[in-house]
Amino acid sequence: MTERELIQGEHCPTPDSPKDEYNSPNNGHVDAPTGYYYARFGTCMLTVGCDTPPKEQIVERLTVALEKDSRVSKLKDTTFRPEWIRRGRAFPYRGYQHHNSLLDGSDYFHTIHLFDPFIFTIIVPKKNQPKFRGYDDFPTDTYSVAWDGTTLIALWGRAAEETLPTRAGGQVAIDVLQDVVKAAGFDLYVQACNPACTNLFAHRVIRLTQRDGSGYMCGVQSRGHPCVDATVHVEGGPEDVVCELATEMRYEAENFARFKNLGRRVLDFEDYARELVDKLLDLNYQRMVIEELSVLRSLSIRWKRRGDRKEAKKIIATLWLTLARVEATKRDWMQVRRRFHESTDKRGTSDLYEIDLGEDDTAIAKQDLTFVRAAIEQYETRIDARTVALATAIGAVGAVVGAIAGAGLS
Repeated sequence: MTERELIQGEHCPTPDSPKDEYNSPNNGHVDAPTGYYYARFGTCMLTVGCDTPPKEQIVERLTVALEKDSRVSKLKDTTFRPEWIRRGRAFPYRGYQHHNSLLDGSDYFHTIHLFDPFIFTIIVPKKNQPKFRGYDDFPTDTYSVAWDGTTLIALWGRAAEETLPTRAGGQVAIDVLQDVVKAAGFDLYVQACNPACTNLFAHRVIRLTQRDGSGYMCGVQSRGHPCVDATVHVEGGPEDVVCELATEMRYEAENFARFKNLGRRVLDFEDYARELVDKLLDLNYQRMVIEELSVLRSLSIRWKRRGDRKEAKKIIATLWLTLARVEATKRDWMQVRRRFHESTDKRGTSDLYEIDLGEDDTAIAKQDLTFVRAAIEQYETRIDARTVALATAIGAVGAVVGAIAGAGLS
């Protein structure tokens, strides 16, 4: 991918801009870099049961669990505002659920989103950090972490000239968070780009440069895979940087999580619909095979498969319901998709999410269920034709019997 500008705005000029334009909004001089970092982010949803405790208790239990975890060396004192803590809902990947719960939506789980994120520091010796796909290139034993119940950000320092992050950097943060959430009595749903991906973070890493000034973030250019360059204007240390980054990403990262979750749901419905069509066509094929047999040879087979028509009608009813669920979920997906893209286009951060969105976006955009509808309609026509033929035959037999009975009485 060619390098290109991410944000053009009042406070985010290009590197070619005059020196007096490439400033912090509060200064008349160029702010020298004060820190260099890498940051990974991923969707890690806090999930709670239907009978959840009050919001304050959820925060308290998580706080206690963080304080008790020996890997958490420091927890920032944050004032959580209950009125800004929101409950939501999301859906798991269908591979772990029965199809009935997929159709009636009973597999959903409650989520909690915190407007004010937890900010903490973890220290895990390199020898104790988990390898990532066999790589043990751990950059440090110390990471600054932000988590708002939806998005996890892991940040660590880098050298100014460093251009590529290590593969294993920050991966341990998810392990720590999973243990903390479990200790608090809740669950964590980690949503990767797709259910088969072993990279639980987003595929793009933020190569961050810190400059002094009042807090705001601007992207400068995309480096292709795997980095996006960005600058954050905030004073302080790593905790302040990761806090500012979480604040800047909060809205679009939350929409990203919801967008991906609904997109996966649409694709799960499609997969299930195609599985049902396979069953329906198999029933149709078996019926044709039986019809080619002689009456005597087919009698026992017909008896064994006497429930096929009832099964076919059930499959057809389920298919129509599945198609209705696809349309309803896709409408919700398109609304969240619009909000997400409006935000990223305005802020110029689309490249940060590009890799993780590509697969679902393309699949849903090209989704074509015409084949499914055609299979349903073809089988329904076949059933209707047989019903009409059967009714006609019964009527004819009735007429003959009536005529015979009438002749006998006369």
